[in-house]
Amino acid sequence: MNTVAHRTFFKHDMPCLADERHEKRQSRKAFETEQKAKATARDRACTKTGCRWPDCPYCVRRDRQEVSHVWDKGSGGDHGNRSTADQMIRVCARIHQGPGSIHAKDRVVIPLTDRGTDGPCEFQVFDRAENRWFTVGVESAPGVLVRN
Repeated sequence: MNTVAHRTFFKHDMPCLADERHEKRQSRKAFETEQKAKATARDRACTKTGCRWPDCPYCVRRDRQEVSHVWDKGSGGDHGNRSTADQMIRVCARIHQGPGSIHAKDRVVIPLTDRGTDGPCEFQVFDRAENRWFTVGVESAPGVLVRN
């Protein structure tokens, strides 16, 4: 208990740092959820299945879809710059996570314009046997593949 100028403050009246962190975390989470919804709407509108990965073998089976960050958020957390819709892309769960996935660093999405994933992207897969990257698709617009 502290007394300041005729007023008594109890510990429970003081702002709690944990509460402030919780509110910030909830605010960031709500923002990211909103941005994921925008990315989902964009990618559902531009592809049959909602998965932007070119000729995805898992879409044939209607695997679950997820929104992936193009750049890792990092262990320090995201402070808003990587959780915007233009830095996320909707792909199948197997393309997103697990062996041979974006998270495993075996697949990569490269935005081709300053519009990020709101514009065209290049899709690459790492071949461990040859120790190099191969382009599996290039878009001229979101969801529109350039065919050779």
